[in-house]
Amino acid sequence: MAAILAFVSLLVMTRYVANEYGVMIWGLALVSLVNTIADIGFNSANLKFISKEGYDQSACFSTFIVVKLFLTLLMIVGTIITAWLMLESGSINDEEFMVCMVFIIYQIISNVQFAIYYTLDGLMLSGKSSILTIVECSIRNAILIIMALYYVDAVTLSSSYVIATTISGVLSIYMIYSVGIRLKRPKYIREYAVFAAPLAAALILTSVVTNLDKVVIGLFYDPIEVSYYSTAVGLIATFTAVGVSLNNVLLPHLSKNIMDRQLMENTLWGLERALCILLCPFIAFFIILGPDIACVLFGDNFEPSGRMMAILSVQIVPYVFAGMMTQVLYALNKGRSYLRASCVLFFVAVAGFLIFIPTEGYLGFGMGYGGDGAAASVVAAYFAFAVVLIWMVRRTTGYKLYPKIWRIIIAFALCILSLIAIDYVIGAFGLIGLAVKGLFCEFVFIIVLIAMHEIEKSDILLIWKKFRDDED
Repeated sequence: MAAILAFVSLLVMTRYVANEYGVMIWGLALVSLVNTIADIGFNSANLKFISKEGYDQSACFSTFIVVKLFLTLLMIVGTIITAWLMLESGSINDEEFMVCMVFIIYQIISNVQFAIYYTLDGLMLSGKSSILTIVECSIRNAILIIMALYYVDAVTLSSSYVIATTISGVLSIYMIYSVGIRLKRPKYIREYAVFAAPLAAALILTSVVTNLDKVVIGLFYDPIEVSYYSTAVGLIATFTAVGVSLNNVLLPHLSKNIMDRQLMENTLWGLERALCILLCPFIAFFIILGPDIACVLFGDNFEPSGRMMAILSVQIVPYVFAGMMTQVLYALNKGRSYLRASCVLFFVAVAGFLIFIPTEGYLGFGMGYGGDGAAASVVAAYFAFAVVLIWMVRRTTGYKLYPKIWRIIIAFALCILSLIAIDYVIGAFGLIGLAVKGLFCEFVFIIVLIAMHEIEKSDILLIWKKFRDDED
């Protein structure tokens, strides 16, 4: 339901308040960029320590919430100073400044709520944290739809985030108390700080990559370019979110079993295989039909978003693989290795942003590719990041990628070729045409995998049994 509402809200906003949507997303990106300081490794520290035996779980949570509040205070000061300086220099206008102020309020509440999220995930209660996510997303997107239909301004549109996170925040407090967690003396600050310290710089670098693209686009282009890019990012994020959700569960599991190399390797192989089979047909679909998808869903004027979508879709698998390898390094306490890999991600991405995004004359490059340049930079950065992380995990543990992944690569290539062929034969026939092509793409992919014995009868029977059990 939350995913459907998110999709519908994106459809409505791109058609009714595309410009205001761009301003809102730019403000959120700027505040999120400064809010990087609210993590700096403590989220992962909480996941690790609260799931370990011998640690008082209430004291772990209390430590985490105290640290979060202190870092949030630094975020408030940093964001206000940054936004005020940009306003005084003429880089932003009054409306954009007020949007930033609204998102400061949102991040204050959200940071407290994320402390509860990561505590529930560390306690292996991901079902409860998922409920909180669904509640917040559903309320926020429902409000966004209503506001967009009334053509509200960017500041009012942004307030939907504050309303939704306040409601889900109250629910999250009830949930954390319902599982027996109480506020106590925060006695693990030293342990959390020691674990988080090597991760701090790395997480700052990765968060900069996540948010800087939208900020730079907004500084050099109209808000509509931010809308194009953010729409593409939002749609692709639906698939990368699978990896994010998986990683929050993977770290506590790996922390308990990291010394058993065979068990660790089998766990990762199973995840790699399942995720590749699940995601590859969608990636092929976006690569070949990105512009068509954007025009059908968001209108002909959003065709540029389709190009960005096609480029960004290539990022999905390296993004998910990088997330898995990151959890292995966390479980091994190899924070410094992760920092070195994050430097590669940061420098490749930022170099791309500065070379490809700005308009003519900036730093002597001025290529002016805007959102397309940002998308290409992100893809290149995450490919480099994933390769470096896989190499580091292999060097440390002897781990190798899923040995039969070549079968999935062949099926993926044939899937793309078949999609090109059917697109040439059928042409463009709106939403129904896209659905037909998508089903054909999935069919070819599955048939090829069955022919190569990558998907076997036992897999199908297992899925069928699970489906029947859920029905019963």
